[in-house]
Amino acid sequence: MKPVDQDQLHDPPDSIGNCFRACIASVFEIDIDEVDIPELEQTLWDGDDWFSLVVDWAWSKDYAVWFWYNSNPHGKQIPVQGIDDRYLIATGPSPRHQDTDHAVVFKGNKLAHDPHPSKSGLDGPPHDFITFVPLNSHDG
Repeated sequence: MKPVDQDQLHDPPDSIGNCFRACIASVFEIDIDEVDIPELEQTLWDGDDWFSLVVDWAWSKDYAVWFWYNSNPHGKQIPVQGIDDRYLIATGPSPRHQDTDHAVVFKGNKLAHDPHPSKSGLDGPPHDFITFVPLNSHDG
């Protein structure tokens, strides 16, 4: 993991932060501009099908995407087990904007990188996680 900071802060309606793009860049150890997913931030903000955009991008890099929610129907946090050595993108409540999520990088259950200049992490437990898993080939 190479920490990459977001270069666009969240300040709606003037700008939508690119913390999620910075987290992808961090996990893949590439520059933020190399995460060439058009309209990613707007799609996330609008609640559209951002996941398909990420899956398509990851697939083009020979990776699959794992996504899971961090709670069960009873509202209890699910412990992340068996992935202590894997970097995860965790999303959860932003410490700066009410009713807005923020993305950070975890390693297992611990914060490894916050792409925001404040480095303050999340304002509570993550809602969900994403990780990338290498594929042998596109042909399956």
